[in-house]
Amino acid sequence: MSVAPSSAPESPRDEPAEANGGRGPRLPFAGRAGELRTFESLGDRNFRWFFISTLGQFGGIQTQMLAMGFIVYELTGSPGRLGLVALVNAIPSLAFSLYGGMLADRVPRRLVLQVGQTFQALLAGIVAALLFLGVLRYEHLIVIVFFQGAGMSLMMPARQAMIHEIAGEERLMNAISLGAAGMTTMRLIAPAIGGALLVIANSAWLYSAVVVYYVIAIGAIVPMRLAHPHAASAPARDAQGWAGVRDGIRYTMQQPAILQVLAVNLLIVCASMPWMFLLPGWVEDVLGLGGFHLGLLLSVMGIGSLFGSLVIASLPPRHRGLLYLLSAVLLASGVLAFTAFEAFWIAALLTAVIGVGHAGRMSLSTVLLQTYVAAEYRGRVLSIYMMEFGLVALGVFAVGAIAEVVGLQVAIGGAAAFLLVVALALFPAFPTLRRLQ
Repeated sequence: MSVAPSSAPESPRDEPAEANGGRGPRLPFAGRAGELRTFESLGDRNFRWFFISTLGQFGGIQTQMLAMGFIVYELTGSPGRLGLVALVNAIPSLAFSLYGGMLADRVPRRLVLQVGQTFQALLAGIVAALLFLGVLRYEHLIVIVFFQGAGMSLMMPARQAMIHEIAGEERLMNAISLGAAGMTTMRLIAPAIGGALLVIANSAWLYSAVVVYYVIAIGAIVPMRLAHPHAASAPARDAQGWAGVRDGIRYTMQQPAILQVLAVNLLIVCASMPWMFLLPGWVEDVLGLGGFHLGLLLSVMGIGSLFGSLVIASLPPRHRGLLYLLSAVLLASGVLAFTAFEAFWIAALLTAVIGVGHAGRMSLSTVLLQTYVAAEYRGRVLSIYMMEFGLVALGVFAVGAIAEVVGLQVAIGGAAAFLLVVALALFPAFPTLRRLQ
């Protein structure tokens, strides 16, 4: 028996344009039996603008990550201080994400997204100005990254919940997977553009590019036409302030399907993501190679993620719980095999496999949560989901500390082996999750 979603699915097929969020009639190529539906959601005018906004926002995020790492190391020459910047940026996701989820359920999501993107553009502009004036200090960056993390934690639940508002139930998996493909594309393109800017100009222009990306993201939201902008963000009337947060946590704890998706995601994130953070050390210490080969591995992983996202976008909305668990097994197997070989070409091949598993985890976990959550709690449940990524720093710290004692191969391989054993055990242990459609 399959588990039914918490709320009745919306069916854009049967709705007129006015009742369908301004999306217009269903396109004739979208979803016919036997036809490839990979780019189906791009036939929706609102989603096309949202997709452009996604490209802009994640172009800004990727460029900012490159710029921050470069500038901090240029100012301090200290890997430890670079790690402190990452930690300060992650702390707000634990402190403010739940409140961001409540905002997503109470305030029009488009407004939350635009205000959040404007705030990010303003912060990037401040850093660019300090760089142009030649007065930027490390202490400035610590303050800036804290506010960047806070702004992201308040904005991102609304952005995630907005996808359902735009795409509806029927196109949800396709829309989320295409969004993930867009993010992966910018992970490949934006650092290359940023690197070119560093060569021909300087880091001040790199932060100027971040501002441009966010302006694109903000502007692309403006033409979207949502017939009922308050419908998806209407709060439970008795949920105010932190009472609304507690209400969202209480609801989540009462939903076995949602709890199991969140638990598996937390396990995967904490056990597999340290591999990505520790990859530079692996390339240098284990493979005996340098920055070029590191960049190549990251690019290959991006290509694998892009391929995985497009495959998931092409699939019908069936057996998604089973596919989610299989993604965890694929990801764990890929990382474990990666630690067993020291030949670069084998490492590159396995990095592509890891990218596919990562895409499956990222897309399917979001799809399942959005499908099985009640509409009035969507933002708050997604905020719990996003808060889990703040715990990645703890996983990286733990695996890094173990690596100091036993070496990178044993530490990362041990984490991957643990994830693989637990992921295989989840098939009989979590029958509710396995049967989710």
